[in-house]
Amino acid sequence: MTNGNKNKFTFKENLLAYFSYGLFATGFICVGYVLISFFIKKKEFATIGNLNCVKDSIAQTVSDNNMAGIIPKNSVVKIMLGYYGCNNVKRDDLVWYRFSDHINPVVRLVRGLPGDKYSLTPDPSDKERWFININGKPVKSEKENFYIKSNTVPPLKTYELSRGGVLQTDEFIILSNFPPGISDSSNLGLISKKTLVGKVILAK
Repeated sequence: MTNGNKNKFTFKENLLAYFSYGLFATGFICVGYVLISFFIKKKEFATIGNLNCVKDSIAQTVSDNNMAGIIPKNSVVKIMLGYYGCNNVKRDDLVWYRFSDHINPVVRLVRGLPGDKYSLTPDPSDKERWFININGKPVKSEKENFYIKSNTVPPLKTYELSRGGVLQTDEFIILSNFPPGISDSSNLGLISKKTLVGKVILAK
Protein backbone atom coordinates (compact mmCIF):
# COMPACT_ATOMS: atom_id res chain seq x y z
CA MET A 1 0.00 0.00 0.00
CA THR A 2 1.43 3.36 -0.97
CA ASN A 3 1.98 6.18 1.52
CA GLY A 4 -0.85 8.11 -0.15
CA ASN A 5 -3.31 5.32 0.48
CA LYS A 6 -2.07 4.93 4.06
CA ASN A 7 -2.60 8.63 4.69
CA LYS A 8 -6.13 8.38 3.26
CA PHE A 9 -7.02 5.53 5.59
CA THR A 10 -5.41 7.30 8.55
CA PHE A 11 -7.42 10.45 7.83
CA LYS A 12 -10.65 8.48 7.54
CA GLU A 13 -9.92 6.57 10.74
CA ASN A 14 -9.15 9.79 12.60
CA LEU A 15 -12.28 11.43 11.23
CA LEU A 16 -14.39 8.43 12.28
CA ALA A 17 -12.79 8.48 15.74
CA TYR A 18 -13.47 12.21 16.19
CA PHE A 19 -17.05 11.71 15.02
CA SER A 20 -17.52 8.85 17.50
CA TYR A 21 -16.05 10.93 20.33
CA GLY A 22 -18.36 13.76 19.37
CA LEU A 23 -21.41 11.50 19.46
CA PHE A 24 -20.31 10.10 22.81
CA ALA A 25 -19.80 13.59 24.26
CA THR A 26 -23.18 14.76 22.93
CA GLY A 27 -24.88 11.71 24.41
CA PHE A 28 -23.13 12.24 27.72
CA ILE A 29 -24.24 15.89 27.81
CA CYS A 30 -27.84 14.92 26.96
CA VAL A 31 -27.94 12.27 29.69
CA GLY A 32 -26.47 14.77 32.16
CA TYR A 33 -29.08 17.36 31.20
CA VAL A 34 -31.90 14.83 31.67
CA LEU A 35 -30.57 13.76 35.06
CA ILE A 36 -30.10 17.34 36.27
CA SER A 37 -33.62 18.26 35.08
CA PHE A 38 -35.02 15.20 36.84
CA PHE A 39 -33.40 16.07 40.16
CA ILE A 40 -34.45 19.73 39.87
CA LYS A 41 -38.05 18.68 39.24
CA LYS A 42 -37.87 16.13 42.07
CA LYS A 43 -36.65 18.82 44.47
CA GLU A 44 -39.29 21.24 43.19
CA PHE A 45 -42.00 18.60 43.67
CA ALA A 46 -40.80 17.95 47.23
CA THR A 47 -40.95 21.64 48.14
CA ILE A 48 -43.85 22.93 46.03
CA GLY A 49 -45.72 19.86 44.83
CA ASN A 50 -47.17 18.74 41.51
CA LEU A 51 -47.45 21.70 39.15
CA ASN A 52 -49.28 19.87 36.35
CA CYS A 53 -52.66 21.20 37.46
CA VAL A 54 -51.52 24.80 38.02
CA LYS A 55 -53.40 26.86 35.44
CA ASP A 56 -51.55 30.09 36.08
CA SER A 57 -49.46 31.94 38.65
CA ILE A 58 -50.54 35.48 39.45
CA ALA A 59 -49.45 38.22 41.81
CA GLN A 60 -52.16 39.39 44.20
CA THR A 61 -52.30 42.16 46.77
CA VAL A 62 -53.67 41.10 50.16
CA SER A 63 -56.59 43.45 50.75
CA ASP A 64 -57.41 42.77 54.42
CA ASN A 65 -55.50 42.62 57.68
CA ASN A 66 -56.78 39.24 58.89
CA MET A 67 -53.48 37.49 58.20
CA ALA A 68 -51.37 40.06 60.07
CA GLY A 69 -48.37 38.39 61.65
CA ILE A 70 -47.92 36.24 58.55
CA ILE A 71 -48.93 38.55 55.72
CA PRO A 72 -49.38 42.28 56.36
CA LYS A 73 -52.16 44.11 54.55
CA ASN A 74 -51.19 45.36 51.06
CA SER A 75 -48.45 42.72 50.73
CA VAL A 76 -48.09 41.11 47.31
CA VAL A 77 -48.19 37.30 47.23
CA LYS A 78 -48.00 34.71 44.47
CA ILE A 79 -51.11 32.61 43.81
CA MET A 80 -50.80 29.22 42.08
CA LEU A 81 -54.25 28.87 40.54
CA GLY A 82 -55.70 25.35 40.37
CA TYR A 83 -52.94 23.94 42.60
CA TYR A 84 -55.32 21.77 44.62
CA GLY A 85 -56.59 20.04 41.51
CA CYS A 86 -53.67 17.60 41.84
CA ASN A 87 -52.26 18.29 45.31
CA ASN A 88 -53.57 17.52 48.78
CA VAL A 89 -54.45 20.37 51.09
CA LYS A 90 -52.05 20.37 54.05
CA ARG A 91 -52.34 21.72 57.54
CA ASP A 92 -51.01 25.29 57.78
CA ASP A 93 -51.25 25.82 54.00
CA LEU A 94 -51.97 29.40 53.05
CA VAL A 95 -54.86 29.26 50.59
CA TRP A 96 -56.65 31.71 48.34
CA TYR A 97 -60.24 31.07 49.25
CA ARG A 98 -63.38 32.22 47.40
CA PHE A 99 -66.19 32.68 49.92
CA SER A 100 -68.47 34.64 47.57
CA ASP A 101 -69.12 34.77 43.83
CA HIS A 102 -69.28 38.55 44.04
CA ILE A 103 -66.24 39.30 46.21
CA ASN A 104 -62.57 38.65 45.49
CA PRO A 105 -61.01 35.63 47.23
CA VAL A 106 -59.07 36.11 50.46
CA VAL A 107 -55.96 34.54 51.96
CA ARG A 108 -56.59 32.24 54.93
CA LEU A 109 -54.82 29.48 56.89
CA VAL A 110 -55.81 25.79 56.85
CA ARG A 111 -56.23 24.47 60.40
CA GLY A 112 -58.48 21.41 60.09
CA LEU A 113 -58.26 18.52 57.58
CA PRO A 114 -60.56 15.63 56.60
CA GLY A 115 -60.60 13.04 59.38
CA ASP A 116 -59.86 15.58 62.12
CA LYS A 117 -62.15 15.72 65.14
CA TYR A 118 -63.31 19.17 66.11
CA SER A 119 -65.48 20.83 68.72
CA LEU A 120 -66.56 24.26 69.89
CA THR A 121 -66.78 25.02 73.58
CA PRO A 122 -68.38 28.17 74.96
CA ASP A 123 -66.40 30.48 77.22
CA PRO A 124 -68.05 30.36 80.69
CA SER A 125 -67.14 34.01 81.24
CA ASP A 126 -68.43 35.27 77.89
CA LYS A 127 -71.49 33.65 76.32
CA GLU A 128 -70.65 35.16 72.91
CA ARG A 129 -67.18 33.61 72.75
CA TRP A 130 -66.53 30.05 71.53
CA PHE A 131 -63.19 28.24 71.54
CA ILE A 132 -62.21 25.86 68.72
CA ASN A 133 -60.58 22.51 69.48
CA ILE A 134 -59.11 20.21 66.81
CA ASN A 135 -58.09 16.67 67.72
CA GLY A 136 -58.53 17.49 71.38
CA LYS A 137 -56.26 20.53 71.39
CA PRO A 138 -57.22 24.22 71.34
CA VAL A 139 -56.46 26.05 68.11
CA LYS A 140 -53.78 28.65 68.84
CA SER A 141 -53.33 32.08 67.39
CA GLU A 142 -50.10 34.00 67.92
CA LYS A 143 -50.98 35.25 71.40
CA GLU A 144 -54.00 33.29 72.61
CA ASN A 145 -56.40 30.45 71.94
CA PHE A 146 -58.45 31.09 68.83
CA TYR A 147 -62.10 31.93 69.47
CA ILE A 148 -65.25 32.83 67.58
CA LYS A 149 -67.49 35.71 68.56
CA SER A 150 -71.18 35.06 68.02
CA ASN A 151 -74.36 35.91 69.88
CA THR A 152 -76.00 32.81 68.34
CA VAL A 153 -74.79 29.24 67.86
CA PRO A 154 -71.96 29.46 65.28
CA PRO A 155 -72.32 27.49 62.02
CA LEU A 156 -69.25 25.46 62.95
CA LYS A 157 -71.03 24.25 66.11
CA THR A 158 -74.08 23.31 64.04
CA TYR A 159 -71.86 21.26 61.73
CA GLU A 160 -70.25 19.62 64.74
CA LEU A 161 -73.60 18.50 66.13
CA SER A 162 -74.96 17.28 62.79
CA ARG A 163 -71.81 15.45 61.63
CA GLY A 164 -70.46 14.03 64.84
CA GLY A 165 -67.62 16.53 65.00
CA VAL A 166 -65.52 14.86 62.27
CA LEU A 167 -64.39 16.58 59.09
CA GLN A 168 -65.50 14.63 56.02
CA THR A 169 -63.78 14.26 52.63
CA ASP A 170 -62.95 17.65 51.05
CA GLU A 171 -64.07 19.56 54.18
CA PHE A 172 -61.72 21.93 55.96
CA ILE A 173 -61.50 24.43 58.76
CA ILE A 174 -59.71 27.56 57.60
CA LEU A 175 -59.17 30.60 59.77
CA SER A 176 -57.65 34.05 59.95
CA ASN A 177 -54.36 34.39 61.79
CA PHE A 178 -55.93 35.94 64.89
CA PRO A 179 -59.39 35.82 66.50
CA PRO A 180 -62.23 36.27 66.09
CA GLY A 181 -61.75 35.97 62.31
CA ILE A 182 -64.10 36.72 59.45
CA SER A 183 -64.85 35.37 55.98
CA ASP A 184 -63.65 31.93 57.09
CA SER A 185 -64.81 29.04 59.28
CA SER A 186 -65.40 31.51 62.12
CA ASN A 187 -68.61 32.72 60.55
CA LEU A 188 -69.10 30.36 57.59
CA GLY A 189 -68.52 26.92 59.13
CA LEU A 190 -66.88 24.11 57.20
CA ILE A 191 -65.15 25.00 53.94
CA SER A 192 -65.34 22.91 50.76
CA LYS A 193 -62.20 22.11 48.76
CA LYS A 194 -63.81 23.43 45.58
CA THR A 195 -63.71 26.97 47.04
CA LEU A 196 -59.91 26.83 47.46
CA VAL A 197 -58.90 28.69 44.30
CA GLY A 198 -55.15 28.36 44.73
CA LYS A 199 -52.10 28.01 46.96
CA VAL A 200 -50.45 31.13 48.32
CA ILE A 201 -46.67 31.45 48.04
CA LEU A 202 -44.98 34.11 50.14
CA ALA A 203 -42.40 36.35 48.53
CA LYS A 204 -38.84 35.54 49.60
